[in-house]
Amino acid sequence: MSISGIGGGTPYAPTAASAPSSAPSAGFGASVPDPTTDPVDWLMDYSRMTPAQQMQSSMLHSLGLTQQQYDALSPADKAKVDQKIQQMIKQDVEQQAEKKSGMLVDVKA
Repeated sequence: MSISGIGGGTPYAPTAASAPSSAPSAGFGASVPDPTTDPVDWLMDYSRMTPAQQMQSSMLHSLGLTQQQYDALSPADKAKVDQKIQQMIKQDVEQQAEKKSGMLVDVKA
């Protein structure tokens, strides 16, 4: 069964070096599903990920990186990517706090 025309196709760009992944292991940097595999397999792998792993996968994707590309980076480059991800999360938290009226949130803590 295939549904086409909804959302303009897959939001993920396939990579030639990607290989299907197995279920992720525990930890923040565990393997993430390969978006070039069957969508059902991808969804099943993604659903087995922890929320932290899902967030990392999403953030890496928004930076145009796959987990395999991230793993291949030098420690200095990984630190730069991690810092960028932290900035993105902080911005998101601040934006969410601004949207909530009537609530006090200390985003500087």
